Amino acid sequence: MLRTLVLLDGMPGSGKTTSSRALAERYRDAGSEVGWALEEDREHPFFGQEFRRSHRSPGFPDRCLDDWRQVTSACAEHPWVLEGVTFQSTVRFMFEQDVPEREIDAYWDDFLTIVRAVDPLLVYLRPGDLRSFISEHTTTVRSDVWDKISKHVMSTPAGRRLNARGIDAPVEFWVRYSERCEQLIDRCDLAKLVLDVGPGWAGVDESIALRAVADE
Repeated sequence: MLRTLVLLDGMPGSGKTTSSRALAERYRDAGSEVGWALEEDREHPFFGQEFRRSHRSPGFPDRCLDDWRQVTSACAEHPWVLEGVTFQSTVRFMFEQDVPEREIDAYWDDFLTIVRAVDPLLVYLRPGDLRSFISEHTTTVRSDVWDKISKHVMSTPAGRRLNARGIDAPVEFWVRYSERCEQLIDRCDLAKLVLDVGPGWAGVDESIALRAVADE
């Protein structure tokens, strides 16, 4: 079943890009025009550089909702496979800025109302042992990328608060953020697939994601 909108997300290094690219190719192989964009693409059609620069503003949740309305309108023209924007480019920024839980919950409910109109599928890539997965990535796997990511999150209000407590703040940040994402997934009434991924950068086998979506 080829959905009008597939939302694929997960922790950095879980295989979002690899899997979403493979899903977009599946659409093309089926003869369907499909839109696909990398999460951090400066020219992202919905969540681009200007959008990302606004993530510290008080009105950021509303800006996110406006962009989701653009997504659902675009789905009238052709399907879209979007990776890393259901959580990473939206909820994660709110989490970083210590937006209160009730406000993130309210944003999430409004997001669901907007995207429900196009009957999307949410695919979430979840490491089986999250703390070990994050610890490995912050020390050994693609450490150059993780150094950059860790420096960013440690510069945010949530990161500074964790760092002040003398714990392994970069790991703890991602563990708590992941737990928050899973809380929101539990609240989600969209069609959804939660796929366990193994260790290592891009730990998901893209064929697993393809088969899971095909069988959904």
